[in-house]
Amino acid sequence: MQLPTDFDKTDFVKKLKQARKKQQLTKKQLAQLINVSERTYSSYENIKDNRLPRIDTARLMSTILHISLEQLILKQDNITLDDTEKELQRSLEKRIASDPMFGLYLRWVVHYSDARIKNLLDAQLLDITEGSTPSTK
Repeated sequence: MQLPTDFDKTDFVKKLKQARKKQQLTKKQLAQLINVSERTYSSYENIKDNRLPRIDTARLMSTILHISLEQLILKQDNITLDDTEKELQRSLEKRIASDPMFGLYLRWVVHYSDARIKNLLDAQLLDITEGSTPSTK
């Protein structure tokens, strides 16, 4: 992964831990969701370890953790996860409305780790199974 010139591993680790804890995930749970070993994931949260996730893994982590990849990688002091959550919800609603199978896939990926996503998916999938068009709110 090509890192920006202002990349700071300490900042990355801090934001990664904060986002993981906000989603109430253990290192082991997140490692399973992103399909890496717990040891590999732990190296991402270790300041002294130079190991970083591959770009596709980092994108998946950012989606699961409700933080944009830019916020995770770039050094920023004023990150608000709530704004990112709203943005993610809008994106998910649009994507699920246009591709119902994506909703099924996403449910599998997040493995019900976040109640807000689960509730959104349940509402969208209920619309789909009843034969109506999924609503976007």
